[in-house]
Amino acid sequence: MPPSYSESSGLNLPVVNVPTERVLEDEEEISLKDLTQLIRRRWWIMLLVAIATGGLVLSRQLSRPPVFQSDFQLLVSPPELANINPLSQLQGTGFFNLPRGQDYIATQTEILQSNTLLAPVWKRFYGNLPAEDEFSYEDFLRHLSVSLIQDTGIVEITYKDKNPQIVKGVLEALAETYLNYTRAEKDRQENEKLGFINLQLPKFQERVNQLQRNLIDLQKQYEFFDPILTGKSLEERLNQTTIQKQLTFTKIQQLSAQKQALEQKTGVSSENAFRVGTLGQSPTYRNLVSRLSDVNLKLAETTALYTGNSPQVQQLQLERTNILELLKAEIDKNQVDVASTDIDSTLASSNDQNSIKHETLAELSKVSIELDVLNIELQELTSEENQLKAQLGDFTDIAGQYLVLQQELELERNSMVQLLAAKQSLEIETANSYIPWQLVSTITLPEKPINTRLRDILLSLMAGVVAGGAVGLLVDKLDPTYHSVEDIISNHSVNILGYIPLERELRASIKYGSPLPNEAMQDAYAKFYSNLFFLKRKRQCHSFVVTSAESGDGKSTTAFFLAQAAAKLGQKVLLVDGDRYFPQKQAWLKLAKITGFGGENTTSDGNGVLNNLAANSNGQNEDLPELLGKNLFYFKVQDDTMTPEQLVSASQNFVVKMNQWKETFDLILIDTPPILGLTDSRLIADQTDGLVVVVRLNKTRKDSLKEAFRELALADLNVLGIVANAITSTSGGYGYYYGRYYSNRYYDGQKLAKAREEAEGSV
Repeated sequence: MPPSYSESSGLNLPVVNVPTERVLEDEEEISLKDLTQLIRRRWWIMLLVAIATGGLVLSRQLSRPPVFQSDFQLLVSPPELANINPLSQLQGTGFFNLPRGQDYIATQTEILQSNTLLAPVWKRFYGNLPAEDEFSYEDFLRHLSVSLIQDTGIVEITYKDKNPQIVKGVLEALAETYLNYTRAEKDRQENEKLGFINLQLPKFQERVNQLQRNLIDLQKQYEFFDPILTGKSLEERLNQTTIQKQLTFTKIQQLSAQKQALEQKTGVSSENAFRVGTLGQSPTYRNLVSRLSDVNLKLAETTALYTGNSPQVQQLQLERTNILELLKAEIDKNQVDVASTDIDSTLASSNDQNSIKHETLAELSKVSIELDVLNIELQELTSEENQLKAQLGDFTDIAGQYLVLQQELELERNSMVQLLAAKQSLEIETANSYIPWQLVSTITLPEKPINTRLRDILLSLMAGVVAGGAVGLLVDKLDPTYHSVEDIISNHSVNILGYIPLERELRASIKYGSPLPNEAMQDAYAKFYSNLFFLKRKRQCHSFVVTSAESGDGKSTTAFFLAQAAAKLGQKVLLVDGDRYFPQKQAWLKLAKITGFGGENTTSDGNGVLNNLAANSNGQNEDLPELLGKNLFYFKVQDDTMTPEQLVSASQNFVVKMNQWKETFDLILIDTPPILGLTDSRLIADQTDGLVVVVRLNKTRKDSLKEAFRELALADLNVLGIVANAITSTSGGYGYYYGRYYSNRYYDGQKLAKAREEAEGSV
């Protein structure tokens, strides 16, 4: 793909796309080169400032009082993971959350330098000093050094001071502070880990005690020891009572049937039979019955002898009636339900105790009594059964409460046991996981001051280099001139047409007519013309103005050597001296002489050109150019006192001359006054094909060149580019120096090959 070309004013140069990485590399190289150029330009200023600053710093360092230094070492190694309790990982605390390895050591080192630990030590030794001896906390930190010994877990603490006693005291105070901190930190971590357990243990203990009290109160209230045994006992008693109740009920049924049979047999209810049997056992009743029997016997005997109206019979009947009344009273007394008509039969039954009826009545009475006893026993058994059922039902609830309390008590005890086990594990883990800092060296009183001579010298050198560099950079920044080609390129978007090296012997050569010491400058002008040659060929350009923003930038010398370079290539060149104030003819003649430009053929060739011009000048030979060298002609603007109005009129005449010259000369170079303050350059440049601006490094001011370009832009003039003049090895100029480097290599190679051929031919 062919390269694209820029259409800006000046020479059309190819624009090549450069990779980003290459651009970055170029920027870095340019930055390093700029620094090198800065040092070369301002080395003497930087050297003087560096010597003065370094000497001042060194004298100040050497005048300081001696400084004493001592140190001690702390072991801050982390514990091994094998000693860590995995329970701490679940709880979110412990060593699993601490940084390991170098991170752990770095953390400990930062803690050693924390304000919390260092500020009390500083206040202890320096906090109460008078104002004239004030020693700030920042000074204290500068005198203190905490460093890790490589590949170890040992930290070295160093302190220095003018007083050796203070050095030892500060180190001892620091060691004590560090060791106390680790002990306190261990207690803090232990409290932090065990805080929750220590907070919960009393609560669990209180709940356990309360549940135990509740169990004891429940046992006391219901008078039992073991609810299971007590429940079984109640259940057995209930079963026994139920069985006994059933047997009693069966026996009652049997006795009730027997009672009913006996009542039917005797015709006496069981109550009367019982009472009759009871009456028969009464002595009074038995005595009355005996008397009644005797009376009845006598009455029977008397009745057999006497009539019923006899006094004997009536007496006996009366006695019998009285006895019967007494018996009735006795019967009533014993609550025997006997009718008055049955008294005799009752009495007969009572009297005849050995009779069968009496036995039956006695049996009926016994059955009745036994039945009553069984009924009473049945009632008691029923009542006892109901009570046992109620007790068993109530005790079931009580046993449930007891079991619930017992389960809660067991859970609380298990939880408390787990907490105690966790506490013990955490205590062991804390003892294993946190290793306090250990002092592994003794603190001694420094006897000799530290040797700071080398450090003072290095510090002085560094201070001198920094100060010299800063002053050199400041001076360079304050310098309003251009220092390098890169400065010009960064400030103006125009092409650099030529790179002209600084020739320090040029003025002396012109003054004394001595030849130039080397051809480097002429080679640079030859390359400069080659750029204009390609530009002229592409754009059909024939006339150029060579000017500058200020005077003394080397524009006239540039115009001559450029014209000479073109003439050497066979071009017919007209060098016009357009500077009305400072003509350059004599200087150009000397330059032509010292460069050896001319010869026998010069005059004949030049006369032919001049004759052609004279033929076309209508007899005005005073306006003809002069011969300066081979193919090189010179013309001077005659009037140097023109007013601006006359200058405009002369410029119109100059247009006519330019048209004539263009027919004869291949190249027309016009040297004009500086751009700033004068209108000559702009008026003349308007009649040419373009304008070349000469910039002299370390001389042309940046603001002047910017103002000159602004005026040229207002005049809408075609600026072809810039010529960088007076380039040195510190000024850049890649085009010139790279060209010189490769051309020298080429010429040196050619010379070497020719020398070899000659040597081989001679052999």
